[in-house]
Amino acid sequence: APAQAIASLYQVASHAAGLSVQNAVHSQQAMNQITTAVVSKACQLIMDIGEPSTK
Repeated sequence: APAQAIASLYQVASHAAGLSVQNAVHSQQAMNQITTAVVSKACQLIMDIGEPSTK
């Protein structure tokens, strides 16, 4: 019984660590998408400097 309990503990701990890594990867990918959008908008604003407004 003690060996099974330790094995179960190891399995739960490794599963939790795996989920933590998955969450970190997902967060990083989401931040990369946001960063790409921000850089794109910043480049557009820089390129628009000096152009007459058509609004």
